[in-house]
Amino acid sequence: MINAIGLENVGVDAFLAERLPWLCAQGVPVVVNIFGNTLEEYQEVAARLDGIPGVSALEINISCPMSSRAVWCSATDPAMAASVVATVRQATRLPLITKLTPNVTRIGRCGAAAVDAGSDLISCINTVAAMAVDVFSRRPKLANIIGGLSGRPSTGGAALRLRSDTGGEMFR
Repeated sequence: MINAIGLENVGVDAFLAERLPWLCAQGVPVVVNIFGNTLEEYQEVAARLDGIPGVSALEINISCPMSSRAVWCSATDPAMAASVVATVRQATRLPLITKLTPNVTRIGRCGAAAVDAGSDLISCINTVAAMAVDVFSRRPKLANIIGGLSGRPSTGGAALRLRSDTGGEMFR
């Protein structure tokens, strides 16, 4: 499936008031995905979630290919990735999972930078940049033109390669 949803969400206040109680009642660990347009926004969201009962970990999203925001670039540059992770690490004691982008040549460099900056885990794949074209009109089917390819049948092989590349770079 190719989607172009982006980073839609209800915001921290509504999440804490409306969504977190239901998630906690399910009896499973709650990993909260966070993102920001600036380092300060990442830090603010992480600080708000730190110490909240029921929040088990934070997933730092620096990889959304559907966002036109500058933070997406942080998943393609090791120094920028490290900067985001270090900023979030200063704001929380929760375990951190950094979600990288598969749309990069050397994913292991970004993974190593994230771990060195304080990430506890790495998520190697978000969606893979893709597009769909209407064969009759010869025009893109998505208003965004580019979307994100997701789902195990279509991205499973890429995910395994990215995991191998990341591990190979990080554990030499």
